[in-house]
Amino acid sequence: MEPTPVNSTTDSCEILPTVGGLELAKKWLRSDVPAQRKAAENWLLDKIDSLDKIDSLDDMIREAREMIGEAREVALLQKQHRIPCNPNGDERKLIARLMEITCRNGYLPAALPPILKSSETPPLFVAYPELEEENENGGTDQIQRNEQRHPPDTFSIEDLLGAYEPRLQRIIIYERGIEWMVVRKSFDKEWLSAVVLIHEIGHWITHQLPKPGVPTWRTDLYDSSERYVHEGWAQLITWWIANQDDVDRQFKDTFEKLNKLQSPPYRVFEQFKWASPDKVMASLKTLRLLQRPARLEDWEKAL
Repeated sequence: MEPTPVNSTTDSCEILPTVGGLELAKKWLRSDVPAQRKAAENWLLDKIDSLDKIDSLDDMIREAREMIGEAREVALLQKQHRIPCNPNGDERKLIARLMEITCRNGYLPAALPPILKSSETPPLFVAYPELEEENENGGTDQIQRNEQRHPPDTFSIEDLLGAYEPRLQRIIIYERGIEWMVVRKSFDKEWLSAVVLIHEIGHWITHQLPKPGVPTWRTDLYDSSERYVHEGWAQLITWWIANQDDVDRQFKDTFEKLNKLQSPPYRVFEQFKWASPDKVMASLKTLRLLQRPARLEDWEKAL
C-alpha cells in the first residue's frame, strides 16, 4: 500500500517535527506560522509526557517546558499587538549615561524592564479618533467632526507615544502615535522614539531601581501619586540627558520641541532644574518612604 500523500499544511506540520526531532521543534516554537508552533508544542508535550520519569533527560524536559512557555507568551503579546524590542545603539548609549548618574548616587545597575512596541490604538486616538482620521486638508475621511468636540492643544506622552505600566513593570511604545507625530508634526522618528524611551525608563527608575537601604516605591502608592510627581521625575531625568554637552544635539532639540506640545505635568520639571542630579536622586528616598501617595509639595520639601 502506498503511503497517504500529505496535502495540507497542518498535516505536514504534524509530521515534520517527528522527522526533524528536537532541533526542528525548537525552531518551530518561534515560527510565524501558527500550525508550525502548534505542532512543535504538541510534539514536545508528547515527549515530555513519555520521558518525564527519566532523570537523565531532566534538562531537556525543563528546556522544552521553558520554550513552550516562552512561545505562548510571545503568542499572547502578538494577540495584544505588542512585540518585544531592544534599544538601538544610540538608545543604549543614552541609557548608559543615565545609569552613570544613578550609580554615582548609590543605585545599583539592573536589567531594564521589558520594552514592547505596540500597534494598538493610543488612548488619545481612542478619545479623539478624528485626530488620526484627519486628512492633509484638515477634513476627515470617515468621521464627521462634532463642532462641540475640541481635541486638546497639548497632550501627554502616556496618551499618545508610550507608557510605563508600574503594576506589570514594562514599557510600551505606541508605534501609531510615533508615526502620527512624524507625519503631522515633522519629528524625526528615531530621535522621538529615543526621547520617549528615556522618559519611560525615567518612570521605571523612580519606581523600581534598587538602592541598598532604600526600598522600591510601593506600587500602589507610586501609581496613585500626583501626576505632577510622576511626570516631573520622568521629564527631569530625560532633561538631564538632553542637557549634556556631548549628547547628540538632535536628542535635545527633539525633547524641547516635544515639550512645547505637552500638558502642564510635563513642564513642572522646569522648577527642579536648579537642583543637581545628586541632590534630586537623594530626595527619591523620602518619596519612596512615604506611607501615602506623594504630592508635588512633598518632593519640593524633600529638596
